[in-house]
Amino acid sequence: MDEEHRGLNVPDLVANTLHLCIVSGRLKAMLEQESGANIEFLPAALANHKGRRVTGEYFIANVLDTYDCVDRDKSDFDTFASKPDEFTGLFRLNLREDQIPANAKLFRIKPMGTVLIVREDLRAALEAKGMTGVNYIAMGRRCSIY
Repeated sequence: MDEEHRGLNVPDLVANTLHLCIVSGRLKAMLEQESGANIEFLPAALANHKGRRVTGEYFIANVLDTYDCVDRDKSDFDTFASKPDEFTGLFRLNLREDQIPANAKLFRIKPMGTVLIVREDLRAALEAKGMTGVNYIAMGRRCSIY
């Protein structure tokens, strides 16, 4: 483990190369209570670096709400030549607020379903509860998402 994350502590949001949203039981409960999103939770088992099962409850959180709300004029992205409506890379994101329901706190964007959008009030609640492993990119900031 690195200096910043000593021991075998598993964060509430588990980073992975499959673009799955893997959450702890603690984060699952909070999302069910606070997000207002339609989320399918599938039980998941995690293995540590020695191949042993990690204690605690973990779930794949499949966020079902998706909106076609990207402001393509103000965003920076690459698309498939054969599928111009799908993003292959996202480098700056701006949204059209008028295309997002007022109660949407957590959702996906249509052209790149692996990207999850967290509204500011949900972000603040996640931080107030001390949820770990969650990283945010502010709207309009440079990024590299593939």
